[in-house]
This record gives sequence, structure tokens and C-alpha cells, in this order.
Amino acid sequence: MYPIEQKLWFVAIICFFTSFLNIFLIRAAGLQLYPLDNIAAFVLMMLSWAAIYRSLSFAGWLLVLWMAPHLADKRIAKRS
Repeated sequence: MYPIEQKLWFVAIICFFTSFLNIFLIRAAGLQLYPLDNIAAFVLMMLSWAAIYRSLSFAGWLLVLWMAPHLADKRIAKRS
């Protein structure tokens, strides 16, 4: 895990967009969000949340690396 992924502001932004996209995805699939009576729907929602989170985290890390490399990794900051 890179240092940027441990910062609260980064995690909060990624979690917000992940939750929004996950709700959109679950509704587009025709599943009900609440109540989650079906364990399979719950597992599907959690797996899709994890996959979207990792994808957005990677995309966010690339964006931060492109915009401000010193925030992404301390080793890059020491080189320059």
C-alpha cells in the first residue's frame, strides 16, 4: 500500500465515489438495495464494492502521481 492510500482525504474521496458507483451498479442490475434479504445480493454488492474501490484507488493514485508526485510517494520526493 502506497502512502497516499493511507491518507484520510484520499480514502474518503475514493469511498464516496465507490459507494455512488456501487449503488448505481446494483440498481442497474435490477437488485434491491434495501432490504437485503438475499445473502447472494449482499455478497455481490460487497464484491462489486471492493472491485470498484481498488479500481478507483488505482486511478486516483495515477492522477495524484501525475499532478503532484511528491504526494504519491516519498521516494519520488527524495529524488527531486
